[in-house]
Amino acid sequence: MCLQEHLEKFCANTGIYPQDVIADAGYGSEENYVWMQENEIEGYIKYNSFHYERKRNYKKKHPYQADAFICHTEEDEYECPEGKRLIFEEERNRAAENGYQSKRKVKSKSFRALSSQLAARHFGMPPLGRILRTVT
Repeated sequence: MCLQEHLEKFCANTGIYPQDVIADAGYGSEENYVWMQENEIEGYIKYNSFHYERKRNYKKKHPYQADAFICHTEEDEYECPEGKRLIFEEERNRAAENGYQSKRKVKSKSFRALSSQLAARHFGMPPLGRILRTVT
């Protein structure tokens, strides 16, 4: 049973949703976070890669994770660890395997060249292409 089903059953039995929910990282998904916010439930749930990202060498192996980027809210831009700006271009719809719909902001075609260089230098991979960011 998924988190939402558990909480719906709780509400059906008690007449209210809980104020707070604590769950393991298996329940850490965008869909669950949004659903809890819509139902005014405070969630204490780690996202599913939390423990992996806390390992010693993770940041060395993955220097371009989202938390390494600086957000410039007023300009709707992000800045990568090398100081390059990612500029908003368009929104795209995304559907998860379970059918959950969300939107993503596509950032910067001009970042494509930088992404290719970074991929080759840091990961030994082919070009990365566009960077997608969650719309909040």
